[in-house]
Amino acid sequence: MHHSKTRDSVEARLDRLETELAASTRRERRYRIGLSVTLGCVGVLALLAATDITRIDAIRTHRLEILDSEGHVMLAAGTDAGGGRLDLWSASGANLIRLGANEHGGDLAIWNATGVNVAGAWATRTGGSVAAWNETGTRTATMAASDRGGTMTLEADADGSKIVLAAAATTPLAIIDASGVDRLTLAAEAVTLRGEGGTGGMRMQLADGGGELLCGSTTIRLLAQGGLDLQQGGQSILQASAADGETTLKLAAAEGHATMRAGPHTALDLAGGRATMTLAGGDTESVTIASDPDAAIIRTSDKAISFYASHGAGRMVLGSGEGGQVRVTGGVDGLAAAVDVLAPGNTRVATLSTTKSGLGLLAVCDATGKPVGLLHGAGAGRGRLSVHGPGGVAVAAAASDGTPEFALMTNDGRTTAALAATLRGGALNLMNADGTPVVLAGITSDGPGGAAAFQNGAGKTVVAIGSTKDNVGRVVVE
Repeated sequence: MHHSKTRDSVEARLDRLETELAASTRRERRYRIGLSVTLGCVGVLALLAATDITRIDAIRTHRLEILDSEGHVMLAAGTDAGGGRLDLWSASGANLIRLGANEHGGDLAIWNATGVNVAGAWATRTGGSVAAWNETGTRTATMAASDRGGTMTLEADADGSKIVLAAAATTPLAIIDASGVDRLTLAAEAVTLRGEGGTGGMRMQLADGGGELLCGSTTIRLLAQGGLDLQQGGQSILQASAADGETTLKLAAAEGHATMRAGPHTALDLAGGRATMTLAGGDTESVTIASDPDAAIIRTSDKAISFYASHGAGRMVLGSGEGGQVRVTGGVDGLAAAVDVLAPGNTRVATLSTTKSGLGLLAVCDATGKPVGLLHGAGAGRGRLSVHGPGGVAVAAAASDGTPEFALMTNDGRTTAALAATLRGGALNLMNADGTPVVLAGITSDGPGGAAAFQNGAGKTVVAIGSTKDNVGRVVVE
């Protein structure tokens, strides 16, 4: 309740401030305010202009507006159907922010300069939500709280697909396309991946009880008891399982089936002079298994894989030869085991094998099969690399004392340049066409300094440059 004396004092003060404000306005010609202003508006102006009021306990009005120097509303406080509301405008006159209330709590809306709602945060029945829209007004991201946990949704403006992340035990992740189909779901009981529909569609589902991969009319099922079932058009064509110490592989077709078992009892045994079994069906490649010393014991009909067992040596050939082959041969009767890479035409272009002393060997060849590069072991802790060219050979190896050396040689075996790391330091020799050293550089014999010598065609030193053991330079010309 307000006291009458206090109200009379405020009204008298407001009357006096109104008179002073009107006189100031007429003198400066800057403001025009009518005498019909309500008492409430005059009270606000009086409180803002007064110099003797140091405390305001409350301002009561239905709407409060903050104006700029040109009279445009920049900030407004008022009410709406939900309760209190606060609006903020930009200098260009765009309403950018609105803070209000809804039936569950606070409500915040943010617009861009063109008037499109681009962000918002509001209270809901189960908690709160935060959302973002793009420049066309389409919602693209949402975070919301529910009675089961939080949820985040990312939506695409182009096709309407979305990704949903949820802090829930049932479906923590879902990717949904524009038609509303869950393309990927991660749930407590299973993981499901779906492709496009129709006969060419794809689906994968993994669960505790097994799994299933469907691609067109082909289905791969992972059995819970530890097996695999491959189906075509709903009919099982391959089954693999293991139970009671025995592994079973079953191949089935409309005309019959073949079963192979590995365990206490063998299910396939080829013996005798010649026995052949061909697995084939429809348009698929067939596989032939035979026991013939002069033919492949296992070969596919397109010759993509062939296995031989001839004269005690096993051999495997990969590829039909159209694009090249890889040939693996086991060593027998003094011949080393080797892996050969064959170019079309059966030309060997690379070989991995061993030397006569049992060390590793790698050779590469040109298109004619001639070796142009050779890498092999040369003793304990030593190796040798040689690269051949039309004009000579480059050799990198290790000397007998273990120090590395590099040499350039002609095709007839003459060394033209040699670079070595000796126990005292580096050394360089350059030879003429006759093989006579004409330039020698290295470490002096009586000190740590460098030395160089130039010899004539007969091998006699004509110029010597170096440092003595007293670290003094010396040049000798003969």
